[in-house]
Amino acid sequence: CHTCGGKFVSWASREELTIILEREVEMNTRYTTTIDLKVPFIDKDNAKKLGAKWDEHHKVWYTNYTNPKIKDLVDNGWLSSSDITKFEQKNNIN
Repeated sequence: CHTCGGKFVSWASREELTIILEREVEMNTRYTTTIDLKVPFIDKDNAKKLGAKWDEHHKVWYTNYTNPKIKDLVDNGWLSSSDITKFEQKNNIN
């Protein structure tokens, strides 16, 4: 989208803009509530079962900080306890 001569000009339909905005909100939320994982391709199905999700745009696996199976992700070596500590410090979580 851009402005032209004081008028708002859109290259996208209202539905497309809604989808774009929803994705932007989701991406911004993702970075404050999730932790990136190091999941080898061979383990992707197991990671999914433990609540990991794939970020197609950044090509990285991640999980929500509140994932009840986060300990299992650590146990599989896809996340370290120091990663969790860094996340908590960065987001001021006690």
